[in-house]
Amino acid sequence: MTNLNKPLPARFAAFSIDREVRTKGRLAFIEQFRERASIRGAEYISSEMQTEPLFIHELDVQSLKEIVSVAESHLDEGAFIRWMRGRAIDALREKSFDKAAVILELARGEVKFSVDNFPVFTPELLQFLENHSKHFTLNPFTQMEWRNGAGFEGFKTLLMIVGAPTMKEHIRDDPYESDEDTYTSLGALCEEGLLDDFLDRETINLVFARRIIQTLSRAPHKTVIADMIGRYSSARLLEIFATEAKLGNSRYQAEALTTLLPYLPQA
Repeated sequence: MTNLNKPLPARFAAFSIDREVRTKGRLAFIEQFRERASIRGAEYISSEMQTEPLFIHELDVQSLKEIVSVAESHLDEGAFIRWMRGRAIDALREKSFDKAAVILELARGEVKFSVDNFPVFTPELLQFLENHSKHFTLNPFTQMEWRNGAGFEGFKTLLMIVGAPTMKEHIRDDPYESDEDTYTSLGALCEEGLLDDFLDRETINLVFARRIIQTLSRAPHKTVIADMIGRYSSARLLEIFATEAKLGNSRYQAEALTTLLPYLPQA
């Protein structure tokens, strides 16, 4: 039986539930890396940095900069940016915002984040991302779990960080599938007019078209269709699908229109 009272190896202690044990383990792991790097050389450094977790946000700023310098001199440009991205995500997930800021400033390249990198969006994390958005790119997205803490306000903040031009291009070129559920969140914000000051009418029409197509694909029932027609005017529905046919991926719009048209006179 394993004795959990004896000292843990650094690679296990680094993931302890106990904050003090975790920090000591991580610092010990980094020190082990330094000692071995001085003996084993460049090949070891490159391999270890790309395969083992180095929680550099646990270091003081000067020591952090020294480790980053080692990484930059031993990794190619792409590997270095990926490594820095991982270290920034580690810091942000653990609310080490001051160290995350230092890491992003030292990245010397385009760091790309995804909303999926962060299981929980606290107000502090959202504020950090908003304040430091010049140091990274946030990948465009159309769906998000609001219960992760961001709320609709956080959703909009993140969309603003992505930027309207990038979102428009992403939505226009998105090879979406009719049976997926990828426009529910964005569509809900658009329906309430919460993105009228962010996205233009054509892009909002595309969002509506995708949401309608995906809803009809899953549940083409009379009650669903009646609710949908009650939400939009007949003229707006035709405008929405005309925009999808003109600018979007129109593979599914004809089928959706065929389903809707018999009901439009009742609107």
